[in-house]
Amino acid sequence: MTPVLLALLVGCGPVSLDLPEGDSGDRPAPGVRYVEDGPPESVGGLPQLDVFSEEEIHDLVLELDRDAWDDLQRNPGRYVEADFTAAGVTYAIGVRLKGTSTFEDISRKPSLKLRFDYVHEGQRFYGMRKLNLHNLTLDPILSSETMTYGFFRAADLPAPRVGYARLRINGDDVGLYTIVEVPEDDFLRRWFADADGNLYENAENYCDLTRVGCFDAEETDEGNDDALQDLIDAAGQTGSAWRTAMQAQMDWDRFVGFMAMERTIAHWDSYSFDLSNYRLYHDPTADTWAFIPWSADLGFGYRPWSYPDCGRHGVDPAAYDMGRLASSCQADAVCREDVLERMLEYADLIDAMNPGALVDAALDRVRPEAETDPDHAAEMDHFEEHGACVRQFLVDRPDVIRQWVAEAGG
Repeated sequence: MTPVLLALLVGCGPVSLDLPEGDSGDRPAPGVRYVEDGPPESVGGLPQLDVFSEEEIHDLVLELDRDAWDDLQRNPGRYVEADFTAAGVTYAIGVRLKGTSTFEDISRKPSLKLRFDYVHEGQRFYGMRKLNLHNLTLDPILSSETMTYGFFRAADLPAPRVGYARLRINGDDVGLYTIVEVPEDDFLRRWFADADGNLYENAENYCDLTRVGCFDAEETDEGNDDALQDLIDAAGQTGSAWRTAMQAQMDWDRFVGFMAMERTIAHWDSYSFDLSNYRLYHDPTADTWAFIPWSADLGFGYRPWSYPDCGRHGVDPAAYDMGRLASSCQADAVCREDVLERMLEYADLIDAMNPGALVDAALDRVRPEAETDPDHAAEMDHFEEHGACVRQFLVDRPDVIRQWVAEAGG
């Protein structure tokens, strides 16, 4: 079967994604090059490629043969064999569709998960086993994911790196994507002392620390769920016993920081406000847990199903108490005070990052792509309006947080 080709090309124009009538999809397979794991500068003479540069937009192409195309239409969540080419190097990989509210069929603008060891065990792409391409269909400014994760990382909180790509599928331009780092081994090694722990994602809506069964284990290096059960048991404590248990179970500094950052930037589509879209990692050496944010395309108080503008949904920091740990922290005087103090630190951090200039630079970076994105070009008025809204929200937010903390007794 001829796999999917992901190649670097420039100059894309919007066209239909359907395979031409009578086209079997059989195309000559590109030269597949098996690449062992290792750092980018030493892997098989790979060309330098800054995958997560926010300054560069990588032009990528994805080609599916008829069998792979049909398989993804029937079973979008199952991997099909593919070829991936970047910077002139081609890899045999697996690819599948992903997403819930952002899900789109392969014939439109699908979000994609790439798996580099699907065909060749041990194969990596610049050290990574998996990589996500997100379609940005819900983000009017095509930049919210990049900026949201950027604030977490600026606060020294574990969060994915993000880059940009222009994607073609079967020769057809499907527009701008974010290249999003998957929190696996390479990610874990950069953020934690021990990358051989268990990584979980919430696998159900409103999955909380009440039962193991609502979590999917993305990495199970520890071989069992005992540590997760211990965390769940600790989360059920009350009063001062809860704080004692949590300070032993959680990386307390990062836990407080995660709670504070969600509130500070109104990242509502996550644990504390919506009980959704988060990861939990257990560092077995430290024997502590940390949250990792996920699905950050609806940042800064924007919920398109409820409001047309940013800064309207999830902007009240007091409302971030939906998750079990978030509500218990709100009820605990010490934890609450720690979060309030950290929110003041993050207000200063955002001010120091010059948020107006930060948003302007983000919009300038993607505006040319938005103007020609087949899925986005007709929405340029919304792009500019929403961009101005996010800019004002972030410029005003530090003072809003300071006032709220003062009134909350911090």
